[in-house]
Amino acid sequence: MQKLLTRKHKQNNPFAESLKSIPEVVLCGISGGVDSIVLLHSLVEAGKKPIVLHFEHGWRKDEALDSKLVEELSKELNIEFIKKKSEKSFPKTEAVAREERFRFFIDTAQKKNCYNLVLAHHADDQVETFLMQLLRGTGSKGWGMDKISSFGKLTIYRPFLDFWKADIIAFAKKNQYCWREDETNDNALFLRNKIRKELIPFLENRFSKSVKKSLWKFCEILREEKKWLIQLTQEIASGPSLRFSDLEKAPIGKQRLAIGLWLKKRGVADISFEDIESIRKMIEKKDKKKCNLSRNLAVIFKNDEFVLTHQ
Repeated sequence: MQKLLTRKHKQNNPFAESLKSIPEVVLCGISGGVDSIVLLHSLVEAGKKPIVLHFEHGWRKDEALDSKLVEELSKELNIEFIKKKSEKSFPKTEAVAREERFRFFIDTAQKKNCYNLVLAHHADDQVETFLMQLLRGTGSKGWGMDKISSFGKLTIYRPFLDFWKADIIAFAKKNQYCWREDETNDNALFLRNKIRKELIPFLENRFSKSVKKSLWKFCEILREEKKWLIQLTQEIASGPSLRFSDLEKAPIGKQRLAIGLWLKKRGVADISFEDIESIRKMIEKKDKKKCNLSRNLAVIFKNDEFVLTHQ
């Protein structure tokens, strides 16, 4: 059975300060892993009113045990628990799994009229995400995750990005929390797991034991610089469409950043460099009226504007 923090521990919760900017009522993605369990306890202690969202991908036979743990904890904490099982079989890829989860998050946000979402990504996740983006050639739209970001109408909070998983586990053990281990985290088929299990240990052994901290710091510097670049581009990308006149004479870097921001604000996940370049080429070739993107999306050029639609 889960154990709530005592008043003594509550005063010493190292995560309390990072939760202050989070709204009182929030959706909270809880998998049952140690990171999300600590996040849920910490939110309740901080006086927040989380609505627990749990998604079953259907990849593991024991996923029902994850769901049971999260549901029982939600009852103990007297907070709402909402679960969704994947209704269909989908490819076992990180990108598709993320897309399915976020579809669930967005649907629930609309039903609850609550568009604030809290996730438990931590510093190790940040380093892994940065390396994934680097290997995929993501560019400036990557550079890790932001503590506060937007996805469509959702505002996403990631308050644990400054904390390492080892510290989260130590805190959970100290307070005798129960959590579930996901065996797919050891599956070498997933790029994130390869980075965690193979690439990072290789870099630590061959170059520096502090490589994770160095990469985290580098990512932090880049993300702050990215915020400045976004401020310079935000106005162009804020509307429902992109104006040709705003992009025609802009530097290529600004064009790419504006297109990426615009697609993200339209709720397009995992935007590829190829998608961005396809749209950017339409700026150079004024006679091209349509380009097809991944995920059955397309952009059409009409009346000096680029508009997102379906193929």
